[in-house]
Amino acid sequence: MTIKFEDLKCNPKEVLLRVCEELGIEWSDNLLETTRHGQKEFVGSITGFDLAPVYWIHDKYFSPFDYFRVILITGLFQKKNGYPYTSCLAFSRVQLRDMFAKEFRFEKYLELEDDLERKKFRQKMQKLLGRWLWLTRREEIMDNIAQEER
Repeated sequence: MTIKFEDLKCNPKEVLLRVCEELGIEWSDNLLETTRHGQKEFVGSITGFDLAPVYWIHDKYFSPFDYFRVILITGLFQKKNGYPYTSCLAFSRVQLRDMFAKEFRFEKYLELEDDLERKKFRQKMQKLLGRWLWLTRREEIMDNIAQEER
């Protein structure tokens, strides 16, 4: 079952009723209360069904280019769930490599011990991003082949 964050925030009762039905559990109005470990009063940034988090941009940590790259590596999920979508097939493998070689804005805020730790982090990021891109490209190609065969 996929639940979009913005759907839950905008239509909590409707979404939670569907969850209850899917899971075979009885509806309770308590599901509309924000709790942590069953306690209603707690210190935290998420309370109730405030719509503000739906519209947070986090531009301190992510540039528009960063968001674009996230859309590319999550392309099939984006497309499947009705989010903005750009196919990574619109770019060559070299173009994608160059795009993803650049640091994300959030990396400036990482508290790493030294340059060696930063280099290790970048290498892990590159490996992970490369894998996501490869999987996304493969799935898009396979999806295109399947559509052509129909």
